[in-house]
Amino acid sequence: MKIVSLQENDTKAKVIATYTNETLITHVDVSKLPEPESKLGKVAELCINTTTNELFYEYIDVPLTESEKLLKVRLDQAEAETELMKKALEELILSGGGL
Repeated sequence: MKIVSLQENDTKAKVIATYTNETLITHVDVSKLPEPESKLGKVAELCINTTTNELFYEYIDVPLTESEKLLKVRLDQAEAETELMKKALEELILSGGGL
C-alpha cells in the first residue's frame, strides 16, 4: 500500500489518498483548477479526461439535510410563483389592459 500526503509542518503530513501497486496513477501539471458549481443535493468530484488532461467535475447525489429539504420546497414554490406571475403579465400585455 502507498499513500499520497500533504506536508502540514516539519513533523506532520495529512494523508489524502491511499493506493496499491495495481492502481494507475496519472500525474498532470495544471495551472488552475476549475471551480465547482454549488448544486443542492450534490457533491462535486474532481475528475480528469485522460485523453485531453482536461479537469472537470461530476456531481454525485447525496441525501438532503432537513434544512436543505426545506430550502428546496421554498425554492420550488418561488419558481412556481414566478412562472405564474410571468404568465399573468404576458396575458395582461397581450390583452392590452392594465393602463
